[in-house]
Amino acid sequence: MNGGKNMLVFVDTASIAYMNMADNFRGISHTADDDIEVYFESAVGADTYDKILLSCTDEKQVEAMKGLAGAITGSASKAFTVIADDVNSVYCHPNVTAIESVTLGVAPNRKRVDNTINNSSALARSLTVSESGTLFRVDMTTVDNNVTLTLPTVATAAGCMYDFVLTAASDDGADLIITTGVDAVNIFGTIGTSAAVSTQIHVPGHSLITLDGSVAQTEGVHISLLCDGDNWVVGGNVATAVGTPHITSAADA
Repeated sequence: MNGGKNMLVFVDTASIAYMNMADNFRGISHTADDDIEVYFESAVGADTYDKILLSCTDEKQVEAMKGLAGAITGSASKAFTVIADDVNSVYCHPNVTAIESVTLGVAPNRKRVDNTINNSSALARSLTVSESGTLFRVDMTTVDNNVTLTLPTVATAAGCMYDFVLTAASDDGADLIITTGVDAVNIFGTIGTSAAVSTQIHVPGHSLITLDGSVAQTEGVHISLLCDGDNWVVGGNVATAVGTPHITSAADA
């Protein structure tokens, strides 16, 4: 039972709906695209929030926000208030026009973490645009198996970013390879090491970089990649003073 508290309902499609208590409402913000984002304390996880993205009439975000405020306040005698129902075209205010998306359990100011990249067997995997912003915890401890990761096509990947961290010392016969997949699409940047400047790892516009397990087996290696729409920019660090750089690059993808 909700103890007489106002419940808020969002119906995106016949199979996607969301309900939360008005008491869990945390605020509204507007975007540059005539949309508004409605935030609630999450229904699925602690220290996270749920976000409902609503379409609005052009340049009427403020009016829509005021309408939502009235609907959210509601009445304790009502079982629930429909904020937006795309199936039945019911909205709490004329300037709220549709649900754009419903996102559950988003962790604020925290990267998504992926633990699925490992070399328990040889792996070739293409990263996706939807995985942008992910921290990949990479395990390269199995003997001899390589992992090859192909970055998304730059035409669709502007602004995409990925972080990779080795969680343990790699096997001395296991390489982590990151490639653009296209010779004409390059990676530029520098990866620092905890050693002399002469051992800094420079990537001068190559299409493939390799963390070479035969040179050094270093835990805590961090590689960060960002797409500028034409090429990729790399940064990161090697946590130990490696005498010979063990991250190399090649012109051929």
